[in-house]
Amino acid sequence: MDFEPILDKTITIAQEAGAIPRAYFSRPFQQFMKGEKDIVTDADRDTEAFLYDALKKAFPDFGIVGEEGTDYLPEANYRWYIDPIDGTTNFAHRLPHFSVSLGLANADNIPVLGVIFDPMRDECFAAFMRGGATMNGAPIAVSEVESVEAAVISTGFPYDRRTNPRDLHEVFTRFSMEAQSVRDLGSSALDFAWTAMGRLDGYWEVSINRWDCYAGIIILEEAGGKATGYDGSKEPLRREKIATVASNGRIHERMLELIHAE
Repeated sequence: MDFEPILDKTITIAQEAGAIPRAYFSRPFQQFMKGEKDIVTDADRDTEAFLYDALKKAFPDFGIVGEEGTDYLPEANYRWYIDPIDGTTNFAHRLPHFSVSLGLANADNIPVLGVIFDPMRDECFAAFMRGGATMNGAPIAVSEVESVEAAVISTGFPYDRRTNPRDLHEVFTRFSMEAQSVRDLGSSALDFAWTAMGRLDGYWEVSINRWDCYAGIIILEEAGGKATGYDGSKEPLRREKIATVASNGRIHERMLELIHAE
């Protein structure tokens, strides 16, 4: 399949979609709780509705799975995994760090194309398989940092962190003690994108969804980085709930060691 024209159309769709939360950001909007700590807003729903209509029109044979409930053509050979606002908690609190994320995966749940648009910075990250990665059309590449000690690494905590059986805070403490700095920035998609362009050197998180990471995985890999599950393999990335480790590749093994240290 020729992914280049698909990418061009997807970039336009992502940028048009990003105008919706950007407009909402400066005016009142409603928000609702999907769970104990999981927020959805008018802007999430309106943006997903726009994405559904635009993607269905542009790519009628591709399925669509959205965070806010979209599930179109579940048996399609290619499926979009879309997050209308990745970083809704930031958005709802007027923190200008969130993104629109569109990841295309094949029937084996392998990401093949991705676009992440940051509407507040007007930065668009894009890639397709064997096509390289870009930000606003310019090539990007991961950092050359060789050690966790010299790295800035990001993470996130799941909404079920009070009941999650993994000891998330112990892992966070190990990274905090060794890394130059650890951040919890609040948008998984931008964590991947920023690792892809070298603003971050790595990122890990215990429980994210395909719409949070499929665009980011292909962008990171095409920028020279590495993404795996906690076991160091690619297989966990195909699951519905994903524990992921992303890096510039140079510090990946040490990140895995810190995650599994006793």
